[in-house]
Amino acid sequence: MKLNTAAVVATISILAGTFGVISLNQVNAANPASKIAQASSQPSDQPPEGQRPPRPDFAAAAQKLGVSEQKLKEALGVPANPPEENRSETRR
Repeated sequence: MKLNTAAVVATISILAGTFGVISLNQVNAANPASKIAQASSQPSDQPPEGQRPPRPDFAAAAQKLGVSEQKLKEALGVPANPPEENRSETRR
């Protein structure tokens, strides 16, 4: 009799746990937090359309890293003197 009671209690516990996990997975699948975070619109730190973002301050970064600006640009693969271009003129 004690064996039957133990088997019934174990079975009920396993079934309750299984249904609990299944219901939690269904809730997470229907409304995951990661999809909500990814569905946001453009970040507010993006410049308006037609404006260039500010260029990085290579001199300040090189000073913080303790290297020359030229070595930092070489390591990043950035040209030493990038060509100046006006985007609004090149689009026309």
